[in-house]
Amino acid sequence: MKILDKYIIREFIKLFTLCSLAFPFVFVIADIVNNLDKFENVPGKWVLLYYIYQMPYIFVLIVPFGVLISVLLSLGNLAKNSEVIAMKASGISLYRISMPVMFLAVLIYFFTLFITNAVIPPANFKSQQIYRLRIRKQISIVDTPNRVHLGYKGMIEEETFYVYIRYFDGQLLKVNDIKIFFFNEDGIETRRIDAKHAKWNEAEGWVGYSGVVERKFSAEGDIISIERTGTRPLYFYLRPEDLARVEIDPENMSYSALKRKIDDLKQSGENVTKLLVELHLKIAYPFTNVIIALLAIPFGANITRRGLAKGFGIGLIIVIVFLTVVKFSITLGSGGVLSPFLSAWIANFVFAGLGAVLFQKAKM
Repeated sequence: MKILDKYIIREFIKLFTLCSLAFPFVFVIADIVNNLDKFENVPGKWVLLYYIYQMPYIFVLIVPFGVLISVLLSLGNLAKNSEVIAMKASGISLYRISMPVMFLAVLIYFFTLFITNAVIPPANFKSQQIYRLRIRKQISIVDTPNRVHLGYKGMIEEETFYVYIRYFDGQLLKVNDIKIFFFNEDGIETRRIDAKHAKWNEAEGWVGYSGVVERKFSAEGDIISIERTGTRPLYFYLRPEDLARVEIDPENMSYSALKRKIDDLKQSGENVTKLLVELHLKIAYPFTNVIIALLAIPFGANITRRGLAKGFGIGLIIVIVFLTVVKFSITLGSGGVLSPFLSAWIANFVFAGLGAVLFQKAKM
């Protein structure tokens, strides 16, 4: 590894670490100030734990801006002293100068991919539990007692379960078309319970009726038994007031878990367009860090001509526009205007092309 590579990598890591610590801190302080009324009379322990579990999600949100600043300043420190010009004059291309930056951007992509799919789902689940049970204390049925397409993830002993409910009637305390999926600690589906209807009573909780079917699966996914009963308790511990607020939250599921959920809902005839968009985003959104690095390199490498403030300002505007396009394309995909895959990736494709054009002009 050359001295140039070591210098750029060291500067990038130093700046990225600083951003990764400072931005979440600012985010949390601002959020606490905006929600002081919600935290009134809540023990500090639960507020602290709530934000600790929120940290992986906050980190993934701020990483693109951390990448932007790290690229601009690590290359800008070279460019403002005319070192980039000197290197170009001696035959070192911008491609070669940018290699360590792109290498680090790809590493950050895989790291955020891991955080998105392995760390955020359980962390978000914990933070939402703390918010609902410890901060809000109790959730009552207000506003809209009747809900459609609800989902909830929880645990019974060593099994993780996921509940999907097509329709919840908060006045009659009934649910229609309920499906409960059970997974072992390896994430393999072990059984599934389907009921056309279920009704709540305080003694037994939710009781399924009008035909309850339980399927048990082998480790390979084959059905090994089917049990049909007219009426039986369903044993998932959600009260009606909880269901009044619960919805499917893809952020609480890994890529593989969400994929399985989508496949099950497809078999039930559900519209899974929005969930498919979220599925593709689990891969596409972390890749925005690579695109942002590509966009930032031309501005960082030409700081001397543009000035630090101007180069940083233009780069920041492009990144904000980029993330806005990401949000807009997600909306189009959820509405069925674009395919789920295209809505998740189109911003990456378009701005990768823009980054390539800017890169080509910068090296001239």
